[in-house]
Amino acid sequence: MKNGMKKNTLQLNTIATAVLLAVAPGCVLAESSVVVYGRIHAGLDHIESSTSAASPNGESVSRVSDNSSKIGFRGREDLGNGNTAFFQIEGNAKLDDGTGAINSKDTFVGLENPAVGRIALGRFATPIRQINGYTNRFVGEGIQDDANISQLGGEGFNRRSSNAVSYRTPVLHGFSATIYRASENEASNGDRIYSGIVQYVNGPIKGAVGYEKHKDLRPGFSEKMYRAVGNYNFGGGDVGVAWNRMVYDVASGDLQRDYFTITGAYKAGGGSFIGRFGIAGDVSGSAPDGASVTIKTTSLVRGDDSGAKQATLGYEYYLSKRSTVYAYYTQTNNDKRANYTFGGNGFASVKQGAKLSGVMLGVIHLF
Repeated sequence: MKNGMKKNTLQLNTIATAVLLAVAPGCVLAESSVVVYGRIHAGLDHIESSTSAASPNGESVSRVSDNSSKIGFRGREDLGNGNTAFFQIEGNAKLDDGTGAINSKDTFVGLENPAVGRIALGRFATPIRQINGYTNRFVGEGIQDDANISQLGGEGFNRRSSNAVSYRTPVLHGFSATIYRASENEASNGDRIYSGIVQYVNGPIKGAVGYEKHKDLRPGFSEKMYRAVGNYNFGGGDVGVAWNRMVYDVASGDLQRDYFTITGAYKAGGGSFIGRFGIAGDVSGSAPDGASVTIKTTSLVRGDDSGAKQATLGYEYYLSKRSTVYAYYTQTNNDKRANYTFGGNGFASVKQGAKLSGVMLGVIHLF
């Protein structure tokens, strides 16, 4: 297995070197352009839990929440002969508590040529995360997000990883592929993250399949995900579907969990009605009943009654091309051995079997 990992790393490094050499000849000095952009997104929300670690008899919270506000700087330079250099620096701009770092989100530099491909280096989302947009119709990472129940959040497969390098092939008849390698620990025996997708885009139709593997994020163990997504835009709205399977190695075998979701949006009255419904199946696998793994505060426990359902409904009203107001409602129903929570701004911990709900009124401004 170790030799296989080294081979994968060597192959990716070879591809990266080839792209760098291919775009180098014929480069000429050119003017570069830098764009400042961002999203200011905050909401007033009220969330409730039937039971939690802090309040066994139930808990409710009302507060102002930031929902993934950000500010970024993006630039491109035409190097001639179809070659382009590009960069992005993007960070949090949290409105609720004033915290944030200028480079805490997708931050990278790279080169591209339509005939050769695109290479990027830095800290940025894995390809598996990048295709969230096919079904994640809701903006931001608040209670409306399904990243926890679908992918166990940023500590699971909704990752933005450090020390990353990716290569994306040229587009051929609507098809392209992206491969990615990263490491949260630069040591020679540290963790490794491998991710890749093949996607197809043709007018209103788009879809992708992907695979991701983590080695030694939990020392001595691996985890992997298989994912398939699709979306169709019918003019008056869109419909998306997604499936994934997570497999976590544990000392006694493995744990497997499937998730399916369907989302939709329909334009009406100067805005859009939006909905999503997701089902997390019971945890299965070769490990014995009761075997478990905990990622941050969410546990996968093998056996019956270890699944959950999550539904979100909302309406967005577009004040302009850049400003939106909205109302979202989310409900998560855990089976008696599950403790999934909201994708963002949830309770610090959730007890097994908890029923969660939340309402949010928010404002989004793009610049």
